[in-house]
Amino acid sequence: MTPADAPSLSAQPFQVGDWTVDAAGNRLLRDGETRPLRFKAMALLLLLAERAGQTVPREDIVQLIWDGNEYVAPQAINNAVWSIRQALGDDSESPTYLETIPKKGYRLIAPVRLLDTTAPPAPDDRRRWPFVAIMALVLLFAAAVFWLQHRDDATAPTPARWTITPLTQYAGHEFLGALSPDGRQLAFGWWQGQGGADLYLRATADLHAAPQAIGGAVGDVVGLSWAPDGNAIVYAARRTPEQCQLWIYDLRQNQKRLLAPCHPLFTPLVAWSPRGDRIAFTGDGGGQAGLFLIAPNGGPAQRLTRNPPQALPDHQPAWSPDGARLAFARSDATGGTRDLFELDIASGKLTQLSHEKLHYLHGITYAADGQDLIYATTQHDARMLMRWDRRQARAVPLGLEGSAPALARDGQLVYALMRGHVSIGEVGLDGSNAAPRRLIGSVASDRQPDFNATQRLLAFSSRRSGLPQIWTARLDGGQAQGLTSLPGRATAPAWSADGRRLAFLGHCGEQQRSGLCLLDSPGGTPRALAADGFLYGPPTWDGTQIWVSSNRGGAWQVWRFAADGSNAQALAGAPAPAEASRVASDGRRVYYQPAAASHLLALTPASGAVERLDVAAEGAGLVDWALHPDGLLALTRSDAERFELTPWRSGERRVLARQPLGSFPEMAAFSLGEGGRSVFVELADLAYADLMLAR
Repeated sequence: MTPADAPSLSAQPFQVGDWTVDAAGNRLLRDGETRPLRFKAMALLLLLAERAGQTVPREDIVQLIWDGNEYVAPQAINNAVWSIRQALGDDSESPTYLETIPKKGYRLIAPVRLLDTTAPPAPDDRRRWPFVAIMALVLLFAAAVFWLQHRDDATAPTPARWTITPLTQYAGHEFLGALSPDGRQLAFGWWQGQGGADLYLRATADLHAAPQAIGGAVGDVVGLSWAPDGNAIVYAARRTPEQCQLWIYDLRQNQKRLLAPCHPLFTPLVAWSPRGDRIAFTGDGGGQAGLFLIAPNGGPAQRLTRNPPQALPDHQPAWSPDGARLAFARSDATGGTRDLFELDIASGKLTQLSHEKLHYLHGITYAADGQDLIYATTQHDARMLMRWDRRQARAVPLGLEGSAPALARDGQLVYALMRGHVSIGEVGLDGSNAAPRRLIGSVASDRQPDFNATQRLLAFSSRRSGLPQIWTARLDGGQAQGLTSLPGRATAPAWSADGRRLAFLGHCGEQQRSGLCLLDSPGGTPRALAADGFLYGPPTWDGTQIWVSSNRGGAWQVWRFAADGSNAQALAGAPAPAEASRVASDGRRVYYQPAAASHLLALTPASGAVERLDVAAEGAGLVDWALHPDGLLALTRSDAERFELTPWRSGERRVLARQPLGSFPEMAAFSLGEGGRSVFVELADLAYADLMLAR
């Protein structure tokens, strides 16, 4: 396969089923509704549409969409397929658009039809478009959309009534979990990147303890629930796409036993009653699926509900705290949407609670009042937690992103936070183009690394504790440590040359005003250098001076500050820098990116001379840059993502490292490693799923 074999449908709109695909706009359209797709997901949809009805091998997808990068591609493909299905409203269990061909690839099964346009592109022009040009065009639109929607790189602040605590931060996916009745133990499903997702157990309070695998590797864990006495766990394991089994793990005897067969859905489908005498689950029951009850010691299962053959079976059961009612998700046989239902166990009365026609439900639990329900659903490109207000018959956002909610003691809520995260890795600059080496990662994006060579310490901004704060991590391993806990965002850390002080942007001023801040020691208290509420770009050091771009004078200018906050000066007469752009100085000249440009300017303050520096090839975008011992190092983006060095003397750029398009976030930042032999850089498309506790 070569790039010439890649999709050409991006040249004009086309239809997939009842959706119109606007590739240039990175979006899907239907009946006035618009759903965005990120650029990699759109590229994959184009490839599948070009070969509609055919199985597209994963190997081809790796080569054509991820440029052969086997480090990034495997999980990134899964993420892209998931995003496509979300946008199309498709269901992996009963697809009408995108079908997974096990161990082979994917196939678009919906009809594809080109739409007439008033000025269709000439066939010759379309044949001359290489795939890399298409990808670059799509990327430009995606970057613009991403910047407008995510330029603050943070979700809206979590409502004050919630206190969020991480329960797991392991590599891979911890995608469903529940606390024991006494709150001391955490049971959870964990997929580590290969093989199946097993059942694990760990003391709740010990976040960094090695968990114990107790599931016995009998299949992918797709549901779990504690016995009310805390002595056992029932879990559903999906052995194959056609086989599912219920198991009970006895904590007193440290052994498991088979309970019953279940229906092989990849969604929560088992719940132990609060009274302890019954377990609800999704089963087949002689070929007609529905909800069943079974005693914990086995025996015949009692049918509760029936589903028509063309509908998904009732699933995601949740018991009311008094054990009298069972809530669950029911699928509409015609539209494939889901709604919330409730069954009174004693009378058999069935009530439809919601009429939301949700394309996705990712778990249900009762609220602490025993009346309202908490559930997860997909909104745009994120799984969000909602509360179904029974009295008002409407959904109310909880202000939490997550899935698989489970009510714990005292009204606490366990849920899984699942998203593709930005992490930090190291890329060598030796020309080998080796895959990045991931260094740190967590449930929330880690961004803007800055390397302290003296202490071999990385500072970075992370959303681990909610809004972004400054954290550090040692290169020799160990846990990351939080340095700030300010009321607002803390971003863009920058070490001084001696590695003793750390400048950053944050809300460190009086009345929580934002601005330029300084930590005089890693364990010290942040103080304000210029916390005036104006905007600032990332700071950099030049000896004891700090350089930064800011609009504090009414327009964007280059500023410098002494480390004590005094002697703030703007460079008068200098061309305006780009908004919140990086500024650096080598003691003789000041470098920065001018507004609306992909080149740099070098300003000599002593003479006022200004020199233009073209650090990116024509047509390439300038993502980030830094002063290198041998010149200016720039991260550029075109058909690939490159670290290019422009030497001080010759001025002839050369590529030190090349990575496939999409390896780094759209607004990626990097920091030089020791001696300039490598860079620490943000990595994109690293998917994590971790468990959280909300109080």
